Amino acid sequence: MKRYHCDQRGNIAMKYWLIAGCTMLLASCGSSDDPVGSEANAGEAEQVDVSADAPLDITITQFPKSYFGRWGVSQDDCAMGITGARGLISIQGSLVKFEGSVATMRDGKRESLTSMSAYFDVTGENRNSETHTRYQLSDDRQELTREDLATGEKQAYERCRN
Repeated sequence: MKRYHCDQRGNIAMKYWLIAGCTMLLASCGSSDDPVGSEANAGEAEQVDVSADAPLDITITQFPKSYFGRWGVSQDDCAMGITGARGLISIQGSLVKFEGSVATMRDGKRESLTSMSAYFDVTGENRNSETHTRYQLSDDRQELTREDLATGEKQAYERCRN
């Protein structure tokens, strides 16, 4: 078996060409044809639309935290508590609690920063059913609209202060 030995000059030359090649490759990445790497755009960030209506289309398994809490048709519903008010809902995790029933989220989708929809399995009041519902927050996150997507029926709520 024949072995080949490189002398020191061969190793140094090989390293030189390797370093030179890498340097040229890196230099081409910042060429003036590249608007992102040019000095004219240095320090400028690309503008991204993050408005409340920007489409997200993200699959979710629970409500975003901005929806969590107690919501009443009026503040009177909030004062009565979950057992006495027909117009009070409580949202936590994947659940929406109504008086006498609970809706559990499945197949949810975050539509925008203030809108989400999902299919819910509803149990309680001696019945089981399924609903497809959209929840829409106001920009200030103090009002919530619940819309049954099958019937178009809507119900507005305000965040409970107490």
